[in-house]
Amino acid sequence: MSSSGGSSRIAVFAAVVIGVAVVISAVVLSLAYSGALGIVDSTTTRNSGPYSVGDFYAVSVKGVDNSVVVQPSDSGSVFLTTTVTAAAPFGSHPAVQIISQAAGNSITFTVDTPTNSVRSSLSTLYLPLQFTAQNLSISVLNGYITVNSAPIPLLNANLQSTNGNLILTTVTSVSANLTTVNGNIELAVSGGSDVTASTINGNVYFSTSGAISSGSIRLYSDNGNIAIGIDSQSNVTVSAVTVNGFIHISYLRFSSVTSSATSFSGVLGSGSAELQASTTNGNVTLS
Repeated sequence: MSSSGGSSRIAVFAAVVIGVAVVISAVVLSLAYSGALGIVDSTTTRNSGPYSVGDFYAVSVKGVDNSVVVQPSDSGSVFLTTTVTAAAPFGSHPAVQIISQAAGNSITFTVDTPTNSVRSSLSTLYLPLQFTAQNLSISVLNGYITVNSAPIPLLNANLQSTNGNLILTTVTSVSANLTTVNGNIELAVSGGSDVTASTINGNVYFSTSGAISSGSIRLYSDNGNIAIGIDSQSNVTVSAVTVNGFIHISYLRFSSVTSSATSFSGVLGSGSAELQASTTNGNVTLS
């Protein structure tokens, strides 16, 4: 056996060992920074009232890098829980804080999330079924907002995000304003609602749980499509316009129609409600 051959085998073995070590180190660091070795911090803040059945209350949630989901609760109190999942290797421990302020039946939650590590932050707001949510206001900078108020009487909703999707589902007539810059908006509301939904870069999806006979619906996007689903028994005056796109109508019989490739107006039934849709770069579909 030549010394040169032995040296070559030793060099190859050493290279393999070093390569394996490098791969293992890379995997460990990747897991650490991806959050697999990170820390979860969770905080809950509760406001128990006192309330009386039939009371109206107002709830506000404010945050920066935080998403918010609204859920019904039978606990009889309004409370907010926030969980932060952080890629925090080597023992770093980011914490989340919730500041709660109450004045009468008005409650404000301010969520303060850590900013020194990669993480996801999610707040869940629980609203009691026994009371009427007169005003619900949620404002975040980077995060989505999902409101499913199906069993909760909700009168007014104001949802705002800069970078995130917005979803509002309600079975009661509601006055709502939804605004985002970079995100989609999804609305499923009852007839009789007054709704404004606006996004710069995103699509708008609108539907109703029944026929529309009153209320005003305004849907806007700069760079995105608008899809509208309305009951054929509705009484609504519709106007839709796009600059760079097309208008498509299906399964609905309108009267007093004026249309072109990029605009449409018509009356469904008596036309007592109002629906406007406008986009610059996108299509509008009504069905």
